[in-house]
Amino acid sequence: MKGKRRLNLNLAGNPLRNRKLFRSLFFFIGGLSVLWLIIGLTVFWKNRNDIQDMEMALTGIENKINHIRREERGYITQVDKLSQENLSRVKFINHLISQKAFSWTEMFTALEESLPDGCYIVSISPVEMGDFKTQVKLEVASTGLDPLFQFIDNLYAMDFSCVRLIRERKGETGSFISEISLDYDKTQ
Repeated sequence: MKGKRRLNLNLAGNPLRNRKLFRSLFFFIGGLSVLWLIIGLTVFWKNRNDIQDMEMALTGIENKINHIRREERGYITQVDKLSQENLSRVKFINHLISQKAFSWTEMFTALEESLPDGCYIVSISPVEMGDFKTQVKLEVASTGLDPLFQFIDNLYAMDFSCVRLIRERKGETGSFISEISLDYDKTQ
């Protein structure tokens, strides 16, 4: 027993005599803390770099979206401009087609059929034309009010609408001369 050291179990008198255990425990906890610190910092930097990459990607996407919106507005402006140009052309062509398609002979035939005895047309003037529709002003001479009212009733029975009596005057021969405005709508 000479080579062995004696075990002193009295820790009350000298409690820090076995410092080796405390030092190893301190270094183990310190090393573990440093390891956790290194792992935490590594995860933090990795996440920070990922967040920066995502922010850069989002900024790039927002720039692309803004660029696409500017292009879209440009295209919409071009489409509106072309629509307006084409709209005026379409209206002009439709107007030409409606002028060619409007049958003046049918309108004059309908006017002639609606004239009763005692009425005759003094003048006709078309005011405006639309699709298969025109507005006409007439001067009608009649021998009295009864033939004039009969003429207006006959106009409503035909394809005429919006018949308006504008004014009346007494003619030189004693007949009534009435100015009438009406619409003729002959849709086929």
